[in-house]
Amino acid sequence: MYQKEYVPEIEEYIQTTDLPDVTIKVDRCSYTEYNKAYGVPVYQLDFTYSSHTVDDYYESAIDSKRGAKDLFYKILEVNGNKNYYENESKIFWDGEPFESEGRMVLFQEDDRFIMKLSGDKHNYEIENQQYYDKLTIDGELVYELDKPGPSTYTPSKPKKEYNSYGSSESSSSYNDGYNSAVDDGDYDHDRYNTDPSYRQGVDDGFDEIDEDY
Repeated sequence: MYQKEYVPEIEEYIQTTDLPDVTIKVDRCSYTEYNKAYGVPVYQLDFTYSSHTVDDYYESAIDSKRGAKDLFYKILEVNGNKNYYENESKIFWDGEPFESEGRMVLFQEDDRFIMKLSGDKHNYEIENQQYYDKLTIDGELVYELDKPGPSTYTPSKPKKEYNSYGSSESSSSYNDGYNSAVDDGDYDHDRYNTDPSYRQGVDDGFDEIDEDY
């Protein structure tokens, strides 16, 4: 009953250009409580989000930071649509339940900043938090971006003009990372994992050329 009534509308709403085949399966509709304020029983829908198309981006996400970041934003768009739908519809979000035929029906109470998406072969999860972004595939972290607060953040500047680091060595390392991202579209993975200045340069470089993000 619930899948027939609600799922097609939600599926249509969360489709995106890059992931046009996202589907929702209702794992279960379970009774949770009797709401005395509304005088109705409360049921909760638990969903699984799936896509065949998402696995098309697996190789590029595993092979490069740029590919992982691209996939992160593709899934983030789906999650954004889901959150907007929940907020704008009469279906549950933050105490706004959908009332139907003497029932109250709630979406699963998951974290709106986390999105889990199952492919045919792999499982994906993104976290879009205030201070960091993450993408994990099959439980392994493939993309992470720290987002400093406003007091420490310095916008990307033209190549070789970034001077926020204290030493010339750090500045040079930052420029190497920035230029690798902007000029080559790739970077030294080992150096990225061990050199914070280089990592910041790579992240800022990719942010600079991704103007639509």
